[in-house]
Amino acid sequence: MSFAAIDPNNNYITLGETISDASGNYAFTFEPAIPGTYQIYAAFAGSEAYGPSSSTTYLTVGETNSPTQNPNQPSGSAADAYILPAFIGIIIAIVLSLIAIVLLLRKR
Repeated sequence: MSFAAIDPNNNYITLGETISDASGNYAFTFEPAIPGTYQIYAAFAGSEAYGPSSSTTYLTVGETNSPTQNPNQPSGSAADAYILPAFIGIIIAIVLSLIAIVLLLRKR
């Protein structure tokens, strides 16, 4: 099955081809370039079992609404990003130093 269209500016567009499912139904996806009414042509060339056929339908595409963009919100304050990790690092260094001092004093 081949698909073609006449776009809202009366331009002929070849959309592509597809095959049928087990029930003999066809589906095709395309992304319209401009909003408006498209005349869609579907044509089956025929086979040894079936003769050729074609059909026409119309599809109206509206304007796309771009999703509302939220401004980038900061992930946290400077304290969360720099001061808090530095403070934790200093605490860990002090604790490790105290453990080292205690172990050195025990060996004497």
